[in-house]
Amino acid sequence: MIAASSFYVAPDPLQVADSFLMQDSQYASHVLELNQVGLVPVDATDGVTKYVVQRGDSLSAIASQFGTTIEQLQQTNNIQGSLRVWQELFITETNGIIFYAKEDTNYLIFANKYDLDLEDLMTLNYVVTEDAPIHEGDEMFLPITIEKAYALWLEERPQPKPEPVLVQQPTTSRPTTTPAATSAWSTQPAASPATAAVAAAPAATVSTSGGPYAGQVVATWWDGSATVSNGFYKWYCTYWAAKRRPDIFPYTSATTQSRPFGGNAAQWLGNAQRAWFATGQSPAIGAIAVFGGGYGHVGIVIKIDWERRLFLMEEMNGTAGKWYVDHRWISMDSGGTIGYIY
Repeated sequence: MIAASSFYVAPDPLQVADSFLMQDSQYASHVLELNQVGLVPVDATDGVTKYVVQRGDSLSAIASQFGTTIEQLQQTNNIQGSLRVWQELFITETNGIIFYAKEDTNYLIFANKYDLDLEDLMTLNYVVTEDAPIHEGDEMFLPITIEKAYALWLEERPQPKPEPVLVQQPTTSRPTTTPAATSAWSTQPAASPATAAVAAAPAATVSTSGGPYAGQVVATWWDGSATVSNGFYKWYCTYWAAKRRPDIFPYTSATTQSRPFGGNAAQWLGNAQRAWFATGQSPAIGAIAVFGGGYGHVGIVIKIDWERRLFLMEEMNGTAGKWYVDHRWISMDSGGTIGYIY
């Protein structure tokens, strides 16, 4: 394994955050992220270094600092727009992709399963033992092309837009406004083609019978406009929630969102906390409701009935399956939520 000539031990995260708010932060040019063994190689001549973008950074300056090229940075990190402060970049001269583990395993099993060079995989990820654990949601650098990742089923190839599915029109009246129009918290930019997709929501099937009560679905509509790429599987609950909260998952281009944290839905609460996003145990308009159990589930809180202890949630892949979005009433006390991301 290639050894680094020196190591930098990341300081306390609160000190980092406080210091960063000062223009003369003593940590401004350091690599801040810890890897699995608690150290980040600073002067390594091989492998992958993770760098956190600081105020005033540019691709050309970072490329010069680490002896790489702008094109290499863009390719490795899938950069299609401007850099963001606190954005994490992988610095490497090896061509490859950033991969988020889909299951718990270890490096030996993972390399054998996907016919990868174990020594290269360990070196590039600074792992010293072949049985080092890989946890679901862990970031890894794989020295393969995205096409090979598709071939190995490590990543899901983007699918063409499916043919529209006709939804039976309701016999009762439906709202005159769309879910997007009544959601003041949605700050999705007008330049995004996703805006038009959400605006098509009046074709929803709407229920007006009684309620509200826990589990009641009051609107359902089809949405196959997966033209935005945000790092989550399209037409899943995580994809939709990220698309509806661009303040957390900001747009880097008209069709691309950056991802400050990942993982399956059940991991979102903890991952958001580690990424310094506000979380809590009470619903709020616009909050992401996180559900535990298995892969979990996420949705957006769009209305709250405090008297009945219910909240109305917008979700994809919920009661109607992939490509469908619905509005469903959830119990605050027995609905299965484990927390909320604000």
